[in-house]
Amino acid sequence: MALTKPSNFISLVNVKSYGATGDGVTDDTTAIRAAVSDGSLLYFPPGTYLVDPDVGTGIFQFAAIDGVHLKGNNATIKSKAGTGVYGSNTLAFTDCDNVLIEGLTIDCNKANQTGGYNAIRFYGGNYITVRDCILLNAKQDGLYFRGSSPALLSTYPDNILVDNVYIDGAKRNGLSVVGAKTIRITNSSFINTYGESPSAGIDLEPNDSDPFGIQTAIISNCLFEGNDGWGCVVTGDDAANPGETPWTRELILSDCIFRNNGLNDNVSTSAGELYLARGQNLTVNGFLCDSIVECAGNVLAVGSNVERAQLSNLYFADLSHSDNTTTCLDIDSHAEDIRTVSNMYAYNCDITAIKCNSEAVIEGVHLSDMSGEYGITLSGDEVTLKDVTMLRCKGITSTSASTLESITIIDSTATRALRIRGANSTYKDITIKHTGTASNYAVWIDDDAPTSTVVNCILDGFHIWDSGGYWNTLSQAYIVDQVSLTGNFIRNMIPSPLSGSGTWDPASIAAGSSLSTTVSLLRADIGDRCITTHSLSPTVGLSLQGLISFASVTSANTATVTLFNPTGGAINLASHTVTVEAIK
Repeated sequence: MALTKPSNFISLVNVKSYGATGDGVTDDTTAIRAAVSDGSLLYFPPGTYLVDPDVGTGIFQFAAIDGVHLKGNNATIKSKAGTGVYGSNTLAFTDCDNVLIEGLTIDCNKANQTGGYNAIRFYGGNYITVRDCILLNAKQDGLYFRGSSPALLSTYPDNILVDNVYIDGAKRNGLSVVGAKTIRITNSSFINTYGESPSAGIDLEPNDSDPFGIQTAIISNCLFEGNDGWGCVVTGDDAANPGETPWTRELILSDCIFRNNGLNDNVSTSAGELYLARGQNLTVNGFLCDSIVECAGNVLAVGSNVERAQLSNLYFADLSHSDNTTTCLDIDSHAEDIRTVSNMYAYNCDITAIKCNSEAVIEGVHLSDMSGEYGITLSGDEVTLKDVTMLRCKGITSTSASTLESITIIDSTATRALRIRGANSTYKDITIKHTGTASNYAVWIDDDAPTSTVVNCILDGFHIWDSGGYWNTLSQAYIVDQVSLTGNFIRNMIPSPLSGSGTWDPASIAAGSSLSTTVSLLRADIGDRCITTHSLSPTVGLSLQGLISFASVTSANTATVTLFNPTGGAINLASHTVTVEAIK
């Protein structure tokens, strides 16, 4: 039954005045329909109102009404057992403006229905508010929004507010938006969606036939928990050009909690907590996921068909997976886009922290006690990773043209705290402390053949302490495997991967004379600059008594050290260690 009323029609209608009992036994469908026929403001006193889902494609329908107010006071509208005609929504609105639904519980009783329908469905409309409601056991979706004529943007619902709504046990999605101009979802919970894919808490899902998609969606202070599919998924048409296909044009998601989503076999593909699959201008500011024993998939994933994603204030804690292969943050590639990530915190997880296969700027990452398969892996070109602290974590592997700056790795549990495999990269201000046993290495430089070699790189400002359990032990600080460091710029390394030392007991050097010795210097090339140090022990230096020391690379892997005496008398130095460091 559909209502069409003038915009100035307002009246307060108590459904019990029309014979509704609210006793949970009597079928109140006819009585409530009679009340609907006489007013657009319906009041439901306390009680359970049993309704018949088999009466048509909408139990209660409202069309082209300006000013609908449905108010409940501890009132539940519950569907009887039945076939549930497909599309027989409990409440159905078409092109209604100024709609307010508040204080109602709607129980669609999906376990006792064979058909499918939504708790509340909106086609079109403007200024729509659903607040302080509980929507239970929808055979399809708890809430559903779409344009009344999808080919026309003017028919898309606008100025939608969903506030303090609890949606539990829907079959397909807790809340679906196929098309909308603006929708704001706040202070709401989306839990236990199960039974039919995608089984998401919220699904922003423009179809091919909805060319204008979703213009703006704002989601804040919401809980997503126990949904078979993703907690929240932003998807759309499969085509690659978002300027010509129905996508979500803007998303702002803030201060939301995600737990235990994507864990049931009813969904055919592996899901996780939040999936930004397709869209433009997608912003996440305030994401918390914690306390999951077995993560179903990647926790927060950014797909390849996303343009301009900004993620900040991300928190991951106490997350596990049986084979350690899932990831807290997974960023897929996009040819023409930079994704930005700032302020990410993760601790006590046995899954990988970050996988990035896209151009991106990631800064402000703080990780501790992460025991997943990897710590951070960078495989996308032009990735910037900056201001990172890792404590008792697996290491960083970079196979792409990346920039790593201000990185601190302490007590790494990886065989390689930092693995350098990509060309055209910059590594600056890297501190690595206490890499553990002698079988672990601070920096491993090796080839990622056949795709790249380590060339045209800048290594500037490495400080490695207690590597492999040995103070500044060069063989534990760096491993250079199957590559040459020729063609890279290397300086300010403590210790240096281009250093060598030997014992020298020079004879007396007469005034104006010089003496020379050679030192093996692996990976050094003619033309490299050299710095020399003379010492009696690792902690005690040696006075040169006015002698001048200099060195040069005289052949591959060999440096010649010279002492020249410009003083007026002979000088005889004690036997000591001479160390040479090459600078590329």
